[in-house]
Amino acid sequence: MNYRTSSPGITHTPRSLSQDMVVMGLATVRRWAPLALACLSLPVMFFSAFLVQSQEGRCGVVFCVMAVLWITEAVPLAVTALIPVFGLPLLGVLETDAVCRVYLKSTNFMFMGGLMMAVAIEHVNLHKRIALLVILKTGHSPRLLMAGFMITTTFLSMWISNTAAAAIIVPIVDAIVLKLAQ
Repeated sequence: MNYRTSSPGITHTPRSLSQDMVVMGLATVRRWAPLALACLSLPVMFFSAFLVQSQEGRCGVVFCVMAVLWITEAVPLAVTALIPVFGLPLLGVLETDAVCRVYLKSTNFMFMGGLMMAVAIEHVNLHKRIALLVILKTGHSPRLLMAGFMITTTFLSMWISNTAAAAIIVPIVDAIVLKLAQ
C-alpha cells in the first residue's frame, strides 16, 4: 500500500503494524512518564517534609516539589506557581496571608492588567486597526515602519508596563507583517 501526501511526487513507505505499535507506545510513554515521575517522587517528598523538623527544611521540600512539577510539567505551570499558597501554610512554614501578600503586590496586578489589556485588544481586532494605521501613516519603508512601532510602543507604555506594551505590540507587528506579505 502506498500513501500519497497532498503534494504529488512525495510518497511515504508503509510501516508495519509492529512499527506503528512501537511509535504509539513511545508517544504514550512520553505523555505519561512525567506524570508517573511526579506521582512517584511527590509522596516521598511530602512524607520527608514531616520528618524534617526545621522550617527551612520544610520550605525546601515545598520548592523541591515545585521543581519536580515544573520540570516534568505534570500539571500546568500556573498550578505549580500556586503551590506555595497552600504548601507553606500546610507545613507550618508561613501563614497564608503572608504568602498571599507576596502574590498580590500592586506591580503584579499592573502587569496582569496590562496582559489582559493585550488579550482584549487582540480579541476585538484593535491590533489590526493599529497596524493598518501605522502602515497608512508610515508607508512601506522599513525605517519608517520601525519608527511607527517605536512610537506606538512608547504611546502604549505611558499607561501600562513595558512588558505588557511589548505583549500588545507583538500582534500588531504580526498583523503588519501579514498585511505586507499580501
